[in-house]
Parts: sequence; structure tokens; C-alpha cells
Amino acid sequence: MLTWRFFPVRSARGRILQTMRLLEHRLHFVRLARPSGTTFTTWFRKQQTHLEATEQAPSAIAEFLQLADWAVYGVNDLETPITNADVESICCDATRWFKLAALRKSVPPCGTNVLLRQSL
Repeated sequence: MLTWRFFPVRSARGRILQTMRLLEHRLHFVRLARPSGTTFTTWFRKQQTHLEATEQAPSAIAEFLQLADWAVYGVNDLETPITNADVESICCDATRWFKLAALRKSVPPCGTNVLLRQSL
């Protein structure tokens, strides 16, 4: 997180990729690692069950995932579809919704029966 906050990549594509890496690391730390062969977008959509529900989250996450697809699969010469300030705002929002502490609370501990945990 410190690298993401204090040493941001200046290009929009780089910032999106940096945010993707941060989110992937956070989810990996709570045992939600991305399987080999699964795209970031497909995997991330499945992890939204661990997102604290807000009205803005689904549309903002969808917007971030569109940018993620552009950053990974877009042509290098292609300009950013939105301004750098908007990219920064969307990336900041994504990191706020997937805070490590909140993810740790929402994912059951290793070896815990999920049904038992939900009934408590």
C-alpha cells in the first residue's frame, strides 16, 4: 500500500496495473488467490461477494474492471479512455472498497465451516 500511495506510476495504464496488483495481493493475503489461467476481471467479479455493500460499488467496480481490461489488453498506442484524474479517482475508490482489514473480517478463517460461521 505504501508503494501504491507514495510512489504512484505516472501513466494511466501503469496506475491501473499497479492498482490491480495491490488488489490481487490483498485478496491473496485472505486466501482468495487468483487461479492460474483466470483473467483478473473474471476472478475479481467472483470476489465481489467479499465487498462491503454500497450503492456505488457495483457500477464503480464495473468501471474499474473496464479500465483493467483496457490496461491489460488494449493497444499500447491507444490513449486512455478517460482523464488521468478520473483514473486516479477510480483506482482510489477500488482500493478503499477492498481494504485488507475488511476483507479479513469477511472471509472465514482457514478450517472454519462456512455454514457454521454464517449461523453464528
